[in-house]
Amino acid sequence: MDLSIAFDSSGSIHPTLFQQLKDNLIELVEKLELPFNQEAFVSLIGFSDRVILSEFYVPNSQYKMLIKTRLENFPYQGRSTATALALKSIREKIFVQDRGNQFTPKISIIYLDGTNNESLDKVKLEADLLKNKNVNSFVIGYGNNINSTSIEIIASEPVNNFL
Repeated sequence: MDLSIAFDSSGSIHPTLFQQLKDNLIELVEKLELPFNQEAFVSLIGFSDRVILSEFYVPNSQYKMLIKTRLENFPYQGRSTATALALKSIREKIFVQDRGNQFTPKISIIYLDGTNNESLDKVKLEADLLKNKNVNSFVIGYGNNINSTSIEIIASEPVNNFL
C-alpha cells in the first residue's frame, strides 16, 4: 500500500487545532492493521505556503511506532495556504511510477479547511492530475471556516464516498 497523509498547517488552522489533529491521527494509526507480512510506503505531508515531506517504508512490525513518532515531531507552520502545491507534491514526489506496482493501492488522506491562497482553478488542475494517476483521495475538512467547494474539488469520485 502507498499511503499519504497530508494536513494543512497554515495560519487559518490554529496551533491548538493542529495539535488536536496530530493527536487524532496518532489514535487512528493505533487502529490501523496491515495484513500480515505487508509493508507500506507512508508519506506525511504538512503544508502551508511550503510543503514539509516525511516519507518512509514501513515494515509490518514497526509501522505504528514509526508513523506516531513522525507525527509527534511534525511542526506547525502558520503562514498562507498553498493547497495546489501540496497536491502537486503528492503527485510528483509520492505517487511516482517506480514505487509499488500497478496493483498497489494508492491512497491519499488530506485534512484541510479548504481555504486557499491560490486560485480554485489551480487547485482543481492539480486535483485532476492526481486523480488521473488513480490515487484515491479522501478529504476531511477541519478548522473553523471550512470551504466545502474546495474540498469537494479535491475528493475522488464519487465525492460522497471520499468526504
